[in-house]
Amino acid sequence: MIALLRRNWEYKLLSLVLSILLFVIASVQRNPSRTSSMTVQPDVIGVPADLAVKVPPRVEQVTLTGTTEDLELVRKQGIQVRVNANGAAAGKNALPVGYELPKAVRGRVSIEAPPMLEVELEARIERSVPVRVLFENQPPPGFEYETPQATPEQVTVTGLASDVAQVERVVALLDNTGASGAVRREVPVVAQDKNQQVVSRVNLKPTRVEVALLLRQAPATKTLVLSAALSGSSAPGVRLTGYQFAPSTIVVRGEPTTLSKLSSLLVPVSLSGLATAETRKVSLTPPPGTVFAGPRDVQLTLSVEGATGPPPTPTASPNPPVPPKG
Repeated sequence: MIALLRRNWEYKLLSLVLSILLFVIASVQRNPSRTSSMTVQPDVIGVPADLAVKVPPRVEQVTLTGTTEDLELVRKQGIQVRVNANGAAAGKNALPVGYELPKAVRGRVSIEAPPMLEVELEARIERSVPVRVLFENQPPPGFEYETPQATPEQVTVTGLASDVAQVERVVALLDNTGASGAVRREVPVVAQDKNQQVVSRVNLKPTRVEVALLLRQAPATKTLVLSAALSGSSAPGVRLTGYQFAPSTIVVRGEPTTLSKLSSLLVPVSLSGLATAETRKVSLTPPPGTVFAGPRDVQLTLSVEGATGPPPTPTASPNPPVPPKG
């Protein structure tokens, strides 16, 4: 048997080598090696907790060399590209890049790609912003809405310092269309800039709030005539000849039973030391159980006779109204 194997062994060895060579040639022809380009999007890892990515690394094009079959597998499974930002600082950083091919083709596919990429980082901050509830529709006749309440009243805005600085307000948009009573609803919150445009590059926590829009009966109103309650004495030889409020009436709001008892509002006016005609700014106090429906300040002009010298230019009096003497 051994003698049979040794017979013409040179030809047998040559045949084996030729068979292996033909197999390799056939395999290469069936699946030849080639070069191809591929676009990849790097991911940034290891960013310090107090920083965030402001400008991510650009999309890169890498060059791959391998068989058609292996390159097709790479395209299907992709390449993991990671930029390591561990220890980076705010601003522009040149950071190392790692490229990870699919496990099945490692060692058979080569890759040419940049070893470093530029990433811009910025300080990451947070601040609390009150929630402002917005709604459009009017309440039913005879009622009014109370000031809407949001729970929680504030949300935390987190993001790049430059983005957080753009946030002018956080709003909760409540749709109260068709509501005939109080509205309680959970709604999303949105960050807006000074132009009421959405600031999308920030995170809000929480992202939704509970909004309560309550109804109450609208109080009645009544117009009261202003009347002066005079006190004190003017300067010697000077006599008050008249006074005039501008406006001469004021509107108050309150319960109908309270308003039915009112017709005028007495305004304390002190004449102490009055020597010439003058115009004063007077801040009014509403009657108990009422509130003013508009501004509370009026102008009071005092006319006199017997004054020496021309009357001064009307100015607001620095002295507050003095209550009438009992």
